[in-house]
Amino acid sequence: MRKSIISGLAIISILALTGCVSPSASNSQVEPSSTQAPEVVEKIYSDTMLSKMKARLDLLYDARDEIEGTSSYRSSSKKYAQPGVTAFATIFQRDGSRPTVSLRFSYFASDWIFFEEVVVNVDGENTRFSPGYSAVSRSSSSGNVYEWWSARQNDTELLTSIGNSETTIVRLAGDTYKKDYELSSEDRREMLEVVMAYEWLLYEYNNKD
Repeated sequence: MRKSIISGLAIISILALTGCVSPSASNSQVEPSSTQAPEVVEKIYSDTMLSKMKARLDLLYDARDEIEGTSSYRSSSKKYAQPGVTAFATIFQRDGSRPTVSLRFSYFASDWIFFEEVVVNVDGENTRFSPGYSAVSRSSSSGNVYEWWSARQNDTELLTSIGNSETTIVRLAGDTYKKDYELSSEDRREMLEVVMAYEWLLYEYNNKD
């Protein structure tokens, strides 16, 4: 049995995806450690669970850079830019270093939004980000424009909430224009799968020789 420190919500979601508990299980099934913040718990993983978590990593697309020694993972369906607004989880890891997971927002179309604000509505509850104009990356080619920005690192609680939600709507807003996108059930499921892959990489990093 192996130990890992993650959020209680993420643990329940991982257990559900690996078939170890019912998806409707509540957080009360996982007891918090008395020495940690209430939302953080210690979980002992079985070898079977670890194997299933690693299997999720093997399914992800890895934009590997051999020269820099880095890996950038995302769901295979997000390998290429998606039309319109998209939100998905990405993992970055430099060889031998601790992995990080982020929520990336992107926009690919023929007209600019010049977005400066992001709103994530998860089952009616808003989380707002204000990266500002200069923090958002932008490029254009062959009549198409691309804008993208990644939110704070390692917010597995938000990623898991999105993955477990009934409805998640993302809004990218600029001074003049704004675009909304409702995540599909596949988008939401992929969030949980990337969190599982991240937890495997984190476990591997914390238990390396």
